Amino acid sequence: AIARSGAAGAPGFDGRGAGPGFRVVDRPSSPAGLTGGAWDDVGRATSDLPWVATAAGAWPADGHLWRGSFRDPPEVLPSHLEVEPEPWDPAPGAALLHDLRVHPLTPERWAIEASSSAGRLVFEVDAATLPRRCVGSLGAARTAAVGVTTPGLAFVRTD
Repeated sequence: AIARSGAAGAPGFDGRGAGPGFRVVDRPSSPAGLTGGAWDDVGRATSDLPWVATAAGAWPADGHLWRGSFRDPPEVLPSHLEVEPEPWDPAPGAALLHDLRVHPLTPERWAIEASSSAGRLVFEVDAATLPRRCVGSLGAARTAAVGVTTPGLAFVRTD
């Protein structure tokens, strides 16, 4: 869902850091995870790691060393990301999008393609601003084939 521009005054939205709806945890112990477990690939105990601890790229190695293949050396990587935002009620006039696809144009700019009641939409976003614009969730969480568990997410427009 994407709320109208005026929704930038939504509770907790201050234009800095991450919005109130963007809470992400690397949860290796999750039974929904495609990878992970109690031990990482070098035998160290795993632990949950909130996004705030990783936002600056400072992943701790202990418990987060994984291999893409057993031919590869272990790397510091997330194993199973879970997005856990607070539920959000759409504001009047919010556009509800579905069948959303993200097309990276550059590391900073992404094209979003989606369907809505108004038809097919395509627009560009600044990838770095998405965490700030997330205000909550809609619906039940699902696990994607890439190993991320998330409900539908609600974002405010800032343009």
